[in-house]
Amino acid sequence: MSTSHKRVLCMFCDQVGPLAEEDIISRWMSKALQPVGSIHTDFLTEIPGQPITRHTRQFGNLSTLKLPRTCVGCNGGWMSRLEEATRPILEPLIRGVPVALTSGERRQIAAWGQLKCLTLDAYYRDVPDGVQHLPNRVSHEFYSSHLPLRNSLVTLGRYRPPRQGTLLPWGRFLTGDRATPEKPEMNIVIATFAFGQLLIQVLIGSWAEPCPMEVAFPIHDARLTRCWPLDVQDHLLWPPIADIAVTDFALVAGPRTRIGASQREALQRLQG
Repeated sequence: MSTSHKRVLCMFCDQVGPLAEEDIISRWMSKALQPVGSIHTDFLTEIPGQPITRHTRQFGNLSTLKLPRTCVGCNGGWMSRLEEATRPILEPLIRGVPVALTSGERRQIAAWGQLKCLTLDAYYRDVPDGVQHLPNRVSHEFYSSHLPLRNSLVTLGRYRPPRQGTLLPWGRFLTGDRATPEKPEMNIVIATFAFGQLLIQVLIGSWAEPCPMEVAFPIHDARLTRCWPLDVQDHLLWPPIADIAVTDFALVAGPRTRIGASQREALQRLQG
């Protein structure tokens, strides 16, 4: 966290207070990842009807990407506590250490991942040609409980990072669910991050209702395991057998809104 004398309307508590810039990529990850050589990030973003844009950026450290939209009270309070509580759960996953995640730990990971999704989406508001897709009310709802949102879905995968250097790929995509007489149209942001050997994918919708399965299918790839919402399993065994290589990242991160026969069979197997 870095602070200044400026004041900001906080995207979470919706109050004006001293500005504290949020590290979208947590500082503690610099130590957890033990980077070798240069650190690069690979950005993907897509808006329906427009081509995918992609660019790579080199960083001196992992805390270069900052969001000037949070206040000191939030950043140094509940957001800091969320980071500290999630760090010991994530560090073994980042290193690929076998663990069994309890329902409480899965809930903790889901909340942390949603914070990253919300801050990444908000970050794009102030970049050239950038758009923030999720309305502010979603961040306000997350702030009110600090718990995973009902209109969200989180999955985990084992990522196979490159052998040299440290590449931190992430993608942000927008898809949607059309309006019906019963409900309004819902924008859905899909944010996918790879940290070390951990891939985490988060879907958040613009309305407080579950994301429809047709839109949510990208995270039900055979190499991804649902983390949130919780299911009947008491524990989630990590890591999964199948992994995701660097060359597969765009395929896994990108939205697929139509389910084919083979995908439907894979989905049915995942649902038991």
